[in-house]
Amino acid sequence: MNSDVNRAGGQVERDIEQAITALKKGAYLLKYGRRGKPKFCPFRLSNDESALIWFSGKEEKHLKLSHVSRIISGQRTPIFQRYPRPEKEYQSFSLIYNDRSLDLICKDKDEAEVWFSGLKALISRGHQRKWRTESRSDGISSGATSPRTYTRRSSPLHSPFSSADSLQKVL
Repeated sequence: MNSDVNRAGGQVERDIEQAITALKKGAYLLKYGRRGKPKFCPFRLSNDESALIWFSGKEEKHLKLSHVSRIISGQRTPIFQRYPRPEKEYQSFSLIYNDRSLDLICKDKDEAEVWFSGLKALISRGHQRKWRTESRSDGISSGATSPRTYTRRSSPLHSPFSSADSLQKVL
């Protein structure tokens, strides 16, 4: 049973890596804007996997994935409601950031699944990293912003590179 779970987990990881590779290659997606009618724009993931890049007219635009609070499937944002395309519901998704949304429709359901799963994995990875750094406080419940935590982290006694021998030399 455990080997089945590991195999399935490995397959999911492979699928996500393939999705991320496809996102780096890019695709033309139908972008819903705040003004005007939806238009096709070339979208791709940056090579360092930190941002979504697209061209709107001649201007290159960026959305850092660290600014995205969540990704939602379907056409549930107010911007999608202006030009509803119910037949494209399963090809649509929105990235929510800073009280705004980037609303996109893919050419088909398969492309939408690749974009959605790849972006969702990258966004949740970023959130896990952010959460770990914010919540790590070396056992002090007051959080990572307390001066004591910074002091303790920078202390040679709490250095991740120190061993028991070097601790004794310091003491």
